[in-house]
Amino acid sequence: MDAGRALGGLLLLLTVFIILIEEGLGIECYCCNTKYHGKECDDLETISPKRKELYAQNCALLGADKNYTQCRKIVQEVEDDTRVIRQCATVGNDGCVKRTGTQKIKMTYCECSGNLCNTAANRYDVSTVLFLCASLVSWMVVKLSDI
Repeated sequence: MDAGRALGGLLLLLTVFIILIEEGLGIECYCCNTKYHGKECDDLETISPKRKELYAQNCALLGADKNYTQCRKIVQEVEDDTRVIRQCATVGNDGCVKRTGTQKIKMTYCECSGNLCNTAANRYDVSTVLFLCASLVSWMVVKLSDI
C-alpha cells in the first residue's frame, strides 16, 4: 500500500473516531426563554457569536436521568404576547408542528437532531460536515498519489 492510500485511510478512520466521540458527549442545544433573556432569545441569528455561546448548553449536563437526543424551539402566542423558548428535548420528530388552543393560544414546536440546530436558520450537523470534508480530503490524497 502506498503512502497516499495509507494517509487517506488514516484520515477517514480519524474522522469516524471524532464523530463517535462527539456523539458520546451528548447533544448541544440553545437554551433560553424570551421571558427571562429578552429579545436575544427570539433572534439568535442577529447576535454576535460570542454572545450566542452564552445560550449553548450541553444537554447531558442537565441531568443524568434524561436522555436528551434533540433540540426544540417553541413559539408560544397567547393573545398579544409571544414567547420563544429554546431547550433540550427527549422525544419528538424532526420538523415543526403547529397547535391552536382555546383563549387565543397558538403554539409552534420545532424539533431537530443536530447540535445547536434550534436556531431560525437551517444548519448542518457538525458530524456530517466533518465526515464530508474528511472524505473529500481522503479522495484527493488517493487521487494525487496516483499521479
